[in-house]
Formats: sequence, structure tokens, C-alpha cells
Amino acid sequence: MKILNQEKLYNILNFYGFLFNHLDKDDVIDTIKESTSISELEDSLLEKVNEVEFIYYSDAMEFLSLHDASLGKSLELAEELGYTIKDIDSTILATLLLQNMLREQVYNLINDLEEEEILKE
Repeated sequence: MKILNQEKLYNILNFYGFLFNHLDKDDVIDTIKESTSISELEDSLLEKVNEVEFIYYSDAMEFLSLHDASLGKSLELAEELGYTIKDIDSTILATLLLQNMLREQVYNLINDLEEEEILKE
């Protein structure tokens, strides 16, 4: 895949601070450059998202308190994935929520790249 306008690419990437708080920006740019199609790009970025996880309970609790204090969304995600109450803890809930939020960012990023016609297959 060819980047048609690198300046536009970097301008769009500036809107994805949350994504780059959790994924390495240079790694994402390399992935964009190395992908041969939009679907390959999406798959590669989603694979990176699936590798993101919380390890420490304190970090997980802080994230949940900021983004899902009632635990409604994270518990819904856990239920959709077949978790039972015995299977979950704050790190799992926070990881599920974070990955969901990052997936949304990836989909939005890819849509922006397509809409602005920055990439050519």
C-alpha cells in the first residue's frame, strides 16, 4: 500500500492520542506503510490491540474509575465474551474495556484514512 500524502497522514494521526497512549505510534506508522491492503492493515492493528492488557490491579482500577465507574460497559463486554462472575477481576474488566475502546479507535482511524484517500492499494 502506498501513502499518497504523508502530511495528511500525520495530521490525522494527531487526532488519535488515546490510541497512541497504548500503541507505539512509530509501530503503527510502520504497519500502515508495510500493509498491502486495508484489510491487512486492519487485521495487523487489531492484533496489536489484542496484545494490550492490564497487569496491575491498581492501574486497572484507575482506568475503570475513569472510563467505566459503574462497570456497566466492561461487565457487558465480559458477558458477551462468556465470562462468568468467578472468572473476572479488575484487570480483566479493564483490559476488555481498553481493547474495545482501542478497536473503535482503529476502525475510526481506518475510516479516516480511507475518506481522506491517504492510502492507495
